[in-house]
Amino acid sequence: MDIDLELESIKPVFKKLKIGIISILTIVILLFLLACSLYKVQTGMNAVIVRFGEVKEIVDTPGIHFKLPLIDKIQMVDVESIY
Repeated sequence: MDIDLELESIKPVFKKLKIGIISILTIVILLFLLACSLYKVQTGMNAVIVRFGEVKEIVDTPGIHFKLPLIDKIQMVDVESIY
């Protein structure tokens, strides 16, 4: 009987721990997606956004921009250098 009472008193602690772990994992995943979705275009560079192998957009304005995380790929192209 004492064991059953102790298990009943521990269940809310495990429930809170489970909710805490799920919350932390959700926050970590969201921060990862945010970090993957931002990119910076330097002066003198263009960014070519490629989605599923097709060019979607060419960004020629310097600064920080947004892309779809894990879907869009960015290729930086130097447009000022002469070869």
